Amino acid sequence: MNLFLSVVFSLAPFFQTITTDITRSLNEGNTVGLSSFLDAQVEVSIADFEATVSKAEAIAQLKKFFVKNPVKSFTQAHQGNSKGNDSTYIIGNLNTQNGIFRVYIYIKIDAGKLFIQEIRFDNEK
Repeated sequence: MNLFLSVVFSLAPFFQTITTDITRSLNEGNTVGLSSFLDAQVEVSIADFEATVSKAEAIAQLKKFFVKNPVKSFTQAHQGNSKGNDSTYIIGNLNTQNGIFRVYIYIKIDAGKLFIQEIRFDNEK
């Protein structure tokens, strides 16, 4: 039990750093910043596009979204870890020149690294 708690508490700063970097990238509309966290295959849902795509295609879809919807700000509403601490998530609101989008990001740990496996932008009407 003590070993488990040690692992859990040692990962907390790691999750916090990564989620801070992802949040900063969203706040800036920074595709390059987000791309460093994308997995090889990513489930992307943006407006009328929804598919599991390669990292390169995910980057292209994110760039297209940020060009069409210049970011004003991102506010993180929720962040948490799975019970097994093998994944984390971020939920927030992206304020753009064309409206507000609810953002959902699912991040998985693989071989000691964090990778975005799902990113969703839902238009808040």
